[in-house]
Amino acid sequence: MKTILHVQIIRFLSGLLLMSMHGHLWAQAPCDSTAVCCDNRCGTDDKCLCTCLFASGEYLRSQGQYRDAVARFEAAVQHCKKKESNKALAIIDTLVRDHRIWLQQNGKYAIATVRGEPITPYQFSKPEPFRNGVAIYSGYIGEPKVEKYFLVDKTGKTLTPAGYDAIIPVEGGGYYLKNSDLHSFIAGSDKTPERWTSNSQPYPLPLSELDSNGLLRQFSATQKNGKEAAKVPGLLQTNKNGMFVDESGKPFVIPMSIYGDVYEFNDGMAQVSKKGKWGYMNAEGKVVVPMIYDVTQAFSNGFGRINQGQKWGLVNARGEVIVAPVYEKLDDFSEGRAVMRKDGKMGYIDTTGSEVIPAIYSYASFFSEGLAVVRRGGKYIVIDKAGTELIQTEYQEISFFKNGMARVWKGEKMGFIDKNFVEIVEPVYDQITGFIEGRAFAKKDNQWVILDNKGKVLRKLQKSYTRIFPFQDGLTANFKGNLMQFRINNLSGLINTNGEEVVKPYYDYIESIAICNRIVVTKNGKQGLIDPAGKEVLAPTYSHIDYFHEGLAYVSVSEDLQRVACIDTNGIQVFEVPQKCFGQDFKEGFAWMSRFLEVSTYYGAIDATGKFIVPPVAHSYVRCGKGQYLLLIEGKKGLFYVDEKTHIPPIYDEIAHPHAAWVMVKTKGKWGWTDHRGHEIIPCRYDAITPFNEEDRATVMQFGMQFQINRKGEMIFWN
Repeated sequence: MKTILHVQIIRFLSGLLLMSMHGHLWAQAPCDSTAVCCDNRCGTDDKCLCTCLFASGEYLRSQGQYRDAVARFEAAVQHCKKKESNKALAIIDTLVRDHRIWLQQNGKYAIATVRGEPITPYQFSKPEPFRNGVAIYSGYIGEPKVEKYFLVDKTGKTLTPAGYDAIIPVEGGGYYLKNSDLHSFIAGSDKTPERWTSNSQPYPLPLSELDSNGLLRQFSATQKNGKEAAKVPGLLQTNKNGMFVDESGKPFVIPMSIYGDVYEFNDGMAQVSKKGKWGYMNAEGKVVVPMIYDVTQAFSNGFGRINQGQKWGLVNARGEVIVAPVYEKLDDFSEGRAVMRKDGKMGYIDTTGSEVIPAIYSYASFFSEGLAVVRRGGKYIVIDKAGTELIQTEYQEISFFKNGMARVWKGEKMGFIDKNFVEIVEPVYDQITGFIEGRAFAKKDNQWVILDNKGKVLRKLQKSYTRIFPFQDGLTANFKGNLMQFRINNLSGLINTNGEEVVKPYYDYIESIAICNRIVVTKNGKQGLIDPAGKEVLAPTYSHIDYFHEGLAYVSVSEDLQRVACIDTNGIQVFEVPQKCFGQDFKEGFAWMSRFLEVSTYYGAIDATGKFIVPPVAHSYVRCGKGQYLLLIEGKKGLFYVDEKTHIPPIYDEIAHPHAAWVMVKTKGKWGWTDHRGHEIIPCRYDAITPFNEEDRATVMQFGMQFQINRKGEMIFWN
């Protein structure tokens, strides 16, 4: 609605003015997600903290999150200068005086200040948020007990002691009342209605039928929403589950499904399973490839491989079947070609699914640098992407081409050929490494030598190394350096391409995988770290060091491996994992942390400092879209938003529209809306709902009536 939009614009501009008053324009969104957000942004800069905390408090205040807002303004007082500090104190006094929240204890609620100080006993049931100093709650009265709804002010005084069958907030500050088939209205300051009107329709009465002596004409004039009043169209139909449906019978709201497994996203698609069958989910959480296949493989280069009846096929990200499952083997695409096997022979298809190179080979490699190696009749052949056979060789084996060269075997001896199929390194060596910076190590007759990329021997090494071999690149960062490992006398060291021992044979073992440019080394049962230059970053200290992920690695602090900490790439301990907890690898800026309590395991999520951004409250979790996870416990659902580092606690029976700013949630048979932080914006009080439309209106069902509400959860009167 325009009024809401205007208010949001005014609040936004006010925020900009506030920020400029504090010395600079705050370019980032207000810190509303976590209490430590401003600390993370500003560190110890008081000016920055003052601005950030003030903006955060104003934002939370505008969203009706008064308790959190007070906490931010109180923090701002500690960092702002006197003028701003006094302003924050004045805002706190106003919030404490004017606003109330509900506290829960043993299933009952008490009215409290926004500081969390109870001002009434815990005696209320099913309360709704305060609105202009008044709130709705329910209770049972009479014999037999009948549920009635009441209005209570911020002091705890019940304004409508007789109660009503229904009380619905109406835009403008009033309330729509219902007792049996009698309907009425009161303004916010009224305690009793002026008149009651009979209504047997499944929707509220219009203004014209509730009007009495101009009472509602005056009320209507105060709405100032810039919209026409709502109109009663043909009522929406509901299905057997009580959900609103369109003319085709499709529900407006589809609760999120729980799947058996959802793997990591690759190329914007994730493998998803249900009841042993597999398909693919897109980044929005929609299953675009149905779960009908026996096996699927991760998407690569825009395609996913599917298997049905032990035959392989291909689908794209739109869910279209490019190749039906007809092949005995089908590899990922490389340079626009994928290896396939049909009737025991291998060939290639292109990205349209066409067989561009016939299945006539007993072996076929992937394409690299425009060339592939195939075998027919016991002979290795090099082909181009058109399938032209460029050369038939006498080698026993040929590897793929890299940097213009391919390793070849003649008997058990190795060498290299170039792309003109000229032997640049004659196959006479027992061992030979790959080339780094144009040089390789080779061994012949127990003599190690250094070769250039023309096959020339540059240097003979004096030592009889057992083995010389390169590092493997890690998963999160390529290993940078010109070093290789060597083994001699059961010890490991590092050697550069000049043949110089950069790290003498000292370590018992050096890991062959380098991740985040760090290599794990072992000495006397303890592990440490070295960098690509061979410099010791961390002396062998820990019983065990895991691989690095996003710059962090878990280490065993105690000999019994019961105490675990996390270190950065400089070997500095960032945090210690709590007792009875187990941390998983960091991905997307967080790590899952499981906590063992008695016979149950609870999962939460921590950030890179070890702080919980999702408390350990779920028994399990499963991906439901790119950057989103369902949190599950005992039939209840919640959501974790990875990028925002926010979550909706797993307390709801159903969740729908998780990508919207306002998420639909259902509990105890009633629907409502919450934000990504788990704050209920509109309480769960409706039997059925639709999403909000472009006019910021949603259709709801409550107390047997169908009507529209605005973004404040207020009924919109209709003509």
